[in-house]
Amino acid sequence: MTKKRKSGGQSACLRILHLSDFHFRVDRKWDHDPVLAGLADSIGELVGDGLEPDVVVFTGDIAFSGKKKEYDEASKWIDEKLLPSLPTGFDESRMLFVPGNHDADRDQVKTMVRSFQSHLLDEWSQDAIAQALTD
Repeated sequence: MTKKRKSGGQSACLRILHLSDFHFRVDRKWDHDPVLAGLADSIGELVGDGLEPDVVVFTGDIAFSGKKKEYDEASKWIDEKLLPSLPTGFDESRMLFVPGNHDADRDQVKTMVRSFQSHLLDEWSQDAIAQALTD
């Protein structure tokens, strides 16, 4: 937990709700919907007990394979389940999203990038990778 200073020298906690690795999939709604409903209910209970987050952070793998339908599912859960469980008036600008490896739609990776990736994997050298990233 990170500390921040209020005016007058008093310290207060910055409460972060950290959520990660949802892997939203349209074809697995039957599996994740009950779990996610329970998660939203639990968050609502914590908020009701006075544990209100200042920030909600989603780190990595919101989607399963970076497809639009998966993000639509995530957005629907956030709008219909998560936001109602947060304090009234919780500003969406206090939500931070950090993508993970599953958040990239690999079907959008073009031939040149795949060729370059193949070359780096063939080299299997940290120096070659560092040089590529430097270039």
